[in-house]
Amino acid sequence: MSKFIKLTLKFVSFLCITIFLVFLIFTFNYRSYNDYHYNSPEEFFNSESFSWYVNIFPKSANNIFLRAFIETNEMIVVFDVNKTDEIPISQFYKVASIDRGMAFLKDVNIPGSKKQYFLEGGNLNLYCYIYQNQFPYLVSRSDSENNDIAHYIFISLRTDEVPELCQ
Repeated sequence: MSKFIKLTLKFVSFLCITIFLVFLIFTFNYRSYNDYHYNSPEEFFNSESFSWYVNIFPKSANNIFLRAFIETNEMIVVFDVNKTDEIPISQFYKVASIDRGMAFLKDVNIPGSKKQYFLEGGNLNLYCYIYQNQFPYLVSRSDSENNDIAHYIFISLRTDEVPELCQ
């Protein structure tokens, strides 16, 4: 009888550990993001991630990087655009504090190579953008060393982040 109890306890322990490990794997797999790279807006529009679309891309947009966070439905879009085809500044709102905006931008979960344009250089602009009056974004615009190109990053904001970042 004692052997049976020990064997049962070992089996139950093994089963519990296995279930716990499977739970951890699913939990961390669920809390992930997907990265997408596109060369043009047309390529993006014809992709599976078109549902993440925000009508912001000028025709000359290129080098589009999209990070979609699965568990929160947030997104980050980084792209380049010719200055002759830029997004009109009249569509943007001022940020409440450049320092808060920069701190938020530094904490963004994207590769450093994608946000280097927005953390370095002197010609950096921070804005807020509200798409269809319900989807808020922090926008950063930076000029490249080549004066013909501007870099943009659009970061979706949660509703609790809007009051501290946007006016």
